[in-house]
Amino acid sequence: MWIAGKILPFIMLRLTLIAGKGLCTRPILSLGPRISPQVRFATEDITYSFPVNWRVVPKIEAIQDGPERDLKNFPRPVQRHWADPVRLGFLPNEWFDFFYRKTGVTGPYAFMFTFGTLLVSKEYWPFEHEFYAGLSMWLLVIIFIKKFRQPVHEFFFEEVRAEVADMKLFQKTCIDHIKFDIENQRELQKCIEGEQMLFSAKKENVLLQLEAGYRERLATIHKEVKRRLDYQLELQNVERRMAQKHVVDWIVNSVKKSITPQFEKDAMNKCIADLKALASASRA
Repeated sequence: MWIAGKILPFIMLRLTLIAGKGLCTRPILSLGPRISPQVRFATEDITYSFPVNWRVVPKIEAIQDGPERDLKNFPRPVQRHWADPVRLGFLPNEWFDFFYRKTGVTGPYAFMFTFGTLLVSKEYWPFEHEFYAGLSMWLLVIIFIKKFRQPVHEFFFEEVRAEVADMKLFQKTCIDHIKFDIENQRELQKCIEGEQMLFSAKKENVLLQLEAGYRERLATIHKEVKRRLDYQLELQNVERRMAQKHVVDWIVNSVKKSITPQFEKDAMNKCIADLKALASASRA
């Protein structure tokens, strides 16, 4: 009874693995030592491994493995696409290969027969009602495998293909997005180069503005100095005219004061005599 309780779960597990070869391609979660959970699965031609947290840094191996890790001689284990080959529906083929090297082809079958006879004869494996229940369950499992193996395999394998296609699409989308970011960075670099030219142009504009301000201040100073000089020149001209007018008025007034009535009368007579002399000369 104890042997049946230990062997039957193992037999059912092996039968389930054989029935669902395609089911081995279902994604499973594996936790890395120091990173977020990962989804690992294999297809016909390639093995994929994607982190559940998509914001994990790209170089996961650099975080997961140290510099002393020898991935060439000790590669990281990857889930196999198909289950190992078995004999009699549940026994691993490696067991038979082990006997072949020691006893030949009939060795494993003879061992199973003799060892089974020992278990039954010593009543280590009693045939109770649970043993027959296990046989009936085993029969049901075999019928289920024969009848639903291929549809279940195709169903889950199509799901895996769809998930792989989605992940490839996601990968392509990420690559396109990264390429777009690279192009944007190149455009930004060109803009930065243009900004440098713009800074030079702005610097030249500032220098020109400073030069224009300097020249404007020079023109303002020239204008103000010229205005003051013109004022001084006009002031001197006015003073000179006022002085000349004063001198002329003073001379005229002095002359007028020096002319007496007798002098005016003699001057008038002199003028008349001169005119008469001129008249006589003109007639002659």
